[in-house]
Amino acid sequence: MENTTTITRQELYKMVWKESLTAISKRLNIPYPHLRKVCAEMNVPVPPNGYWSKLQFGKPVEVIELPLDYSGAKEIKLFPDDKATSSPKGLTFHKKSAADLIREDKTLPLMVPKTLTNPEELVLAAQNKLMEYKYSKYHDNGLVRYEGAFVIRVSRHNIGRALRFMDALFKLLRARGHNLGTKYTHSLYIDEVPCEFKLMEKTQKASQQEKWSFTRFETTGLLYFEIKGFGGRIWTDGKVLIEERMAAILAKIESEVSEMLECWRQNAEHKREREEKERIIREQCERIEKEKAAFKDLYKQAKRWDRAKFMREYIKAFEQNAIEKGGLTDEVRKWLEFAGAKIDWYDPLINRRDELLGFFKSENN
Repeated sequence: MENTTTITRQELYKMVWKESLTAISKRLNIPYPHLRKVCAEMNVPVPPNGYWSKLQFGKPVEVIELPLDYSGAKEIKLFPDDKATSSPKGLTFHKKSAADLIREDKTLPLMVPKTLTNPEELVLAAQNKLMEYKYSKYHDNGLVRYEGAFVIRVSRHNIGRALRFMDALFKLLRARGHNLGTKYTHSLYIDEVPCEFKLMEKTQKASQQEKWSFTRFETTGLLYFEIKGFGGRIWTDGKVLIEERMAAILAKIESEVSEMLECWRQNAEHKREREEKERIIREQCERIEKEKAAFKDLYKQAKRWDRAKFMREYIKAFEQNAIEKGGLTDEVRKWLEFAGAKIDWYDPLINRRDELLGFFKSENN
């Protein structure tokens, strides 16, 4: 069937450990949540949160083996265009939004409680700062502020609501298996991806202004939650409060975090490929230089051998001349002995050790 992708359980396992679910979903034109659901249905383990970032920075990672105690379907047919199949041998999926799939998961704490119970440390830090905050009606427009790992700017009577919302969001992220942390006090990290969250209260121009030229604003009681970066997204109180949009907020955060991790993975892969090419070129250059040095040494050795042979011929002729002229004295014999020894020292095929000069060493001859 056109546009249909059929893969076996083993192929799916190899695929999800070779590249991220985000990359696979884009390549196959399949929504990320559906791909994750398929892996769960076929009991295919997927890399835990932070796996690709650890791999990027060379940290040790653990690959989970494919479970053998599985008796379900051995292959799956994926239909990116919403087509279905009647084949009992294949699994199918129907497109739903990521938020819909999150809402269907009854194990997730999507409801914001009416009381703040056992709050996250991040929320406790914000609570202390907000309760201690002293604001000026001329500068803060009736809002208290917390600017740490995330930002809260609300009126005093909305502090509790803001803290419960942020606490519920953080607990929801942890329930989904994400790691939360802070760096440098003013940065929130989800699975090592920096995130910037703002929970703000809307203000409006006050109906009664001060006598001075300063424009005064007043709070409205309406909150909005903003994700900075990631292309940006804002959810605002209206007929539906932001507390009822947890699934959509979580889906947006997970999508952007996964996309960032995939971007890092691809960058790391490109870096590894570039470094591998550079290594090959570097080793080839080193090999060339080594070959050049070896050939240069060969040439030097050949020159020494040729010169040694030339000197032996000279000594032989010198000795013959001395014999013919009756001049082969003890002094001449001593010199011939000296010359022969030095030639043996110079000859690379003999390389005789000299008492004073040691073994022949020269970079120029």
